[in-house]
Amino acid sequence: MPDLDISALTEDELNDAYEDMSPDERAHFCAQMDALAAEDYEARMAGLAGNLYGGI
Repeated sequence: MPDLDISALTEDELNDAYEDMSPDERAHFCAQMDALAAEDYEARMAGLAGNLYGGI
C-alpha cells in the first residue's frame, strides 16, 4: 500500500479511507499515524526546550 498524504485529508476522508482498508492496510495506516504523532511530539518538545533553555 502506498503511503497516504495523511496531513492533506479531512477527518471524514480519513474515516472513509480507513473503513475501506484491509486489516494489513489498517495496520500500515496506524503505523503512519503513530509516526506522525511521534514527529509532532518531538518537534513540540524541541520547541519547548528551546523556549525554556535557549536551545539545546
